[in-house]
Amino acid sequence: MDGPRPFANSDRFELANLPPGRKAVFFFSPTEFLTCSYQVAVVPEGSDYEIILRPRACHPLQGKIVDANGTAMGGVYVTATETVPLPQELYVESKPAVVSGLETTISAAGVTSSIGANSSEIPVWILKIQPGDGRIARGVITDAHGRFSVPLSSADLPVPLTVSRGLADVLKEEIVIPSAGFARIIIPNQ
Repeated sequence: MDGPRPFANSDRFELANLPPGRKAVFFFSPTEFLTCSYQVAVVPEGSDYEIILRPRACHPLQGKIVDANGTAMGGVYVTATETVPLPQELYVESKPAVVSGLETTISAAGVTSSIGANSSEIPVWILKIQPGDGRIARGVITDAHGRFSVPLSSADLPVPLTVSRGLADVLKEEIVIPSAGFARIIIPNQ
């Protein structure tokens, strides 16, 4: 997996040096509340190829994280993981033995870095794409009042949420249904 490649122009951009074959192009905007849409395209050998990406408005999962006493927990990460039909669309003939993924963080200034990399920027978004497993995970940091809003592709499908301190210390995992309304997640005393 290659990327991320940042683009400032949302109307037109170029992905140079792509080898020929089936490719999945993902669109993620740290400044717009859109789904992490993707499109599978076949890149022909030796020529330019144009595709049109059509990002869709998302279904925001909104909620609040509190501790066992009801106190808001600001500064924790809430990550939602969705299953997508990417493997069936991308690997038509056969799935390769090794499929690489992408795990990146995005700061408020739009700076991207690999998860676990030392960066002076505090990540406000987490993006994990596992094309071989057909999973996309998007995470956000809660505000001072413990509130969060995570973009999802569907409002009706159950989605696993992971609440963590930092990027690795898992506090709670829970499955929620986005259409059920505002999610209140209670973290037991640690």
